Amino acid sequence: MRAVLPGRPRSGLQALATGFWDTRHFNVYITGSAFTILTDSDTVLQTIYDDDPSHLQAVAFDESSGKIATCTKSVVRVYRPFGQPEDALKWGLQSSFPIPDPQNAANGVSLSWGGTEELLVGHCALYLYSTIAEPAQLWNKPVPNPLKVAELSYDSAYIASVGLQDCLVKVWRRLTYGADDVRFDLAYLRHPDVITSLRWRKPFHAEQTVENALYTICADNVIATITSEQEGLVWEVNLPRYSHQRTEAHTNGQDETSIREFCRFKLKDAEGIAYMLPVDPAGSAPVTSSFLDVFARDIAISYTHTGRVDFWTARVDKTGKHVGWLSTSSAETGLSEPALVSGSTLKKAALVDSGRSQLFIWDIGGARLEFTQDYGTHNTIQDLDWTSTPDSQSILAVGFQSKVVLLCQMRFDYLNKGPAWAAVREISIREFTPHPIGDSTWLGDGHLVIGSGNQMFVHGRDYDLSSSLVSSLQLPHKKHGVWDLFEAVQRFNGPLPVFHPQFLSQCILAGKSTVVRNVLMSLHQTLKFLIAGETVDDYLGLDPAIFYTDEVSQASEAHLGSHFSLQTSKDEADETFGEETAHAINERLTKVGLRQLSGHEQIQLADIVECVGLVEKQRRSLDENGARFMLFFRQHGLRKGRTSEIQMSWREINWAYHSTSQDILTDFVIKQCHGTVRWEDARESGMFMWLSDLNALRTQFENVARNEYTKSDMKNPVDCSIYYLALKKKTVLQGLWRIAHWNREQGATQKLLANNFEEPKWRTTALKNAYALLSKRRFEYAAAFFLLADHLQDAVNVCLNQLKDLQLAVAIARVYEGDQGPVLRKLLEEEVLAVAAKEGNRWLASWVFWMLNRKDMAVRALISPVYTLVETPYAPDMRSKLFLTDDPALVVLYSQLRQKTLQTLRGASKVTPRVEWEFVLHSAKLYDRMGCDLLGLDLVRNWEFLKPASSMTNGLGGEVNPLKMLRRRSSLVVADLPMPSLHVAMRSGGSGKQSTTTVFQEPDSSSLLDSFGF
Repeated sequence: MRAVLPGRPRSGLQALATGFWDTRHFNVYITGSAFTILTDSDTVLQTIYDDDPSHLQAVAFDESSGKIATCTKSVVRVYRPFGQPEDALKWGLQSSFPIPDPQNAANGVSLSWGGTEELLVGHCALYLYSTIAEPAQLWNKPVPNPLKVAELSYDSAYIASVGLQDCLVKVWRRLTYGADDVRFDLAYLRHPDVITSLRWRKPFHAEQTVENALYTICADNVIATITSEQEGLVWEVNLPRYSHQRTEAHTNGQDETSIREFCRFKLKDAEGIAYMLPVDPAGSAPVTSSFLDVFARDIAISYTHTGRVDFWTARVDKTGKHVGWLSTSSAETGLSEPALVSGSTLKKAALVDSGRSQLFIWDIGGARLEFTQDYGTHNTIQDLDWTSTPDSQSILAVGFQSKVVLLCQMRFDYLNKGPAWAAVREISIREFTPHPIGDSTWLGDGHLVIGSGNQMFVHGRDYDLSSSLVSSLQLPHKKHGVWDLFEAVQRFNGPLPVFHPQFLSQCILAGKSTVVRNVLMSLHQTLKFLIAGETVDDYLGLDPAIFYTDEVSQASEAHLGSHFSLQTSKDEADETFGEETAHAINERLTKVGLRQLSGHEQIQLADIVECVGLVEKQRRSLDENGARFMLFFRQHGLRKGRTSEIQMSWREINWAYHSTSQDILTDFVIKQCHGTVRWEDARESGMFMWLSDLNALRTQFENVARNEYTKSDMKNPVDCSIYYLALKKKTVLQGLWRIAHWNREQGATQKLLANNFEEPKWRTTALKNAYALLSKRRFEYAAAFFLLADHLQDAVNVCLNQLKDLQLAVAIARVYEGDQGPVLRKLLEEEVLAVAAKEGNRWLASWVFWMLNRKDMAVRALISPVYTLVETPYAPDMRSKLFLTDDPALVVLYSQLRQKTLQTLRGASKVTPRVEWEFVLHSAKLYDRMGCDLLGLDLVRNWEFLKPASSMTNGLGGEVNPLKMLRRRSSLVVADLPMPSLHVAMRSGGSGKQSTTTVFQEPDSSSLLDSFGF
């Protein structure tokens, strides 16, 4: 039987709406002043009558919320569903609001739902409303002709509108989100005939990332599917008042002002570009480049939906009406669907997440994340603007609803792990106007213009620095408290004075002992006669050339092992730097302030002076690496409580690991711990990571066991069990339990330890006890029983997974089975190396490879991304992209290790000259960003590349002789390659060629020199 439906449906483009919501399909149509809801084609669910006697014009159904919107020519009403069961589901009025300018709605009204319950209303203008609570107008835009239909995309990112008898579809692209600042830009899509209808493609499910496509139908009965063509347009703008040929233009009859399409282009190898934007040019002078290369100025920045950011430069060919594009740098940021992206001319990019609360600043040139900040959901980021100072330092203005925060770049500080960016100023307009900030922009001289409502606020570079910023930025107080923005930024960047603690620390890492000694002696002389308030020369009267001149005396000093003691002249023989001089310097530093240093930096300088004086006492018995470790370990001890670092970094562990003075370093660590080294002290110093001698390792481990036992008055054997059992000294542990009368576990434990754990029965008993202790969360004691059961792997797993102590896992594996044991190898290969790959920790990776006797890989790990060197691929996380994973001291260790053994020379031979050149150049840039420009100059001026392997003749059975790669003769290269690599084996076979003998022959002097590259 045919169903009879109430009322005759209205004839119109939006008289019928269909949708799928809450697992059911609904049809809604309007008839007169009412609308009817059907659950299928013939089942009436509900009919709702409008109070307005006027006929309804349109209806729209929202599939995400189930809401229904209807309208007359003057009022829009929104209905929402009530009740979930099928029989009780009904719609009721939620809200209503008047249509602006109803007198212009004679040709009808258009309704369309988008994402997050946003409703588009269109007639003589476009109006966007939020209907989550009370209807609020987010945006409106008048249009020149009355609209026939307007459709909002499912993600509210686009609006497509068309007028009556129109052949042009207007596509409005949404630029910003948020209740206070919604903006769209406009593009036209030309059609061959009058457009009759249009519709956005519907996503398959609500969670799908929308790739918008627009379907249009014309009067020629052709359906068009329109998506982004990834095609760009270049516009030529003629502004005669800036033209030198204005008179000639008038003479030739050219328009005084014009804007026209110059050409179209497509970017090659740029898949999935979401937006392409101009680079913010503020603060940089305009330049014209006729070359298309990576050194040309960037003019555009693009980003994809997945977060890949590219900087682009361009060359304009006016004759051929063509623009050539070249990507100068790119980086995968991992930030999907960024809401805002802005780029500077210095290859810095600022990105805002889709929630508009998190800010990320990337150095795209180096592919490093320099800054991240979560401002919270109550602070919506609305705008990003870049500028730069005359000395090329970046400043970013982050715009919120009623304030702008200025961020400036800071010097890199790898020793203190300081931030790379910091807020230097906050500008609030809340007290001047109730209107939100509409936009902001930089002027070329560093003034910031903020637009709000019908007002513009211009802020100069001078500003009062609040006390909170003074303390956080460690700026000295000025007399009037007023700072110039560019002056403040310059203080955070640019070259450091040679007596700055960071510069001295980097000199020490770079092996410039003579320089450090000269600087401190000059500082001593300067402080003697310094009057409070006077400015100290940045170079202390020293010749800058001493910082980058590769003197023979400095080279010989490194070989002789002398530290901070070389005399500049015979007249100063009685002025050797020592603890007395260090004490005198520090005494003056407590009385006189250096204007170039903040209070915190002056304290750090005093620490370094004391540490250098301390190391000076050991100068005759310490090698260079040992001196580095000793100095920074002492400095670490002085800074306890002022830093969050609880243990030495893997950088310092590497210095000690490659030192030949480990016995002196061990004694020094024990002395710093006042003769009692417990496990937390050993972990802090990294002792059991860098000790190479297994006998010394086990001796110190037994000392730790003894100190753990005596750390409390109770003298609990539980505290030292894991250490003695790792040493396989069960008998000692039995003796300790024998005198632990107070412990209620004494009897059972003594009885258990008295058994022979070589027997499977008692090993099983120990295993059961270990698992029982795990269930009671006594993890360290459980690991001890795993060792008692000879289950080293399980003990290591407990240290890693439950105790979260990587060093303890490595230490007990080394003590228990030595450095060649299978458990230690598995631990290093599968766990420690995985951590290094995920974190991008090249110091840790180099140490692991050296422990595994892969010295060639240890060298390559210092220069290459770690994840490219491991057999099992590990996806690097965000920590591996932080700027702190870089360190200019890496180049120092690389230079040292690559010529240490034949294995390391072979590893260095696998590094291409291009990669090594980029590594050295990048390290020099890091020195520059740290304020150590002189060290960067020294690096690029004195770096020696190995001879390329391709130019060597094969001298070792088809392999390149690593010694021939050296440019200087060296007798200190350790021959650690396996014999087949050093000699050509005698083979018998049918090749017909005489086998080469392996009998050693004394070489003559000329051939010996040839082997060393002379």
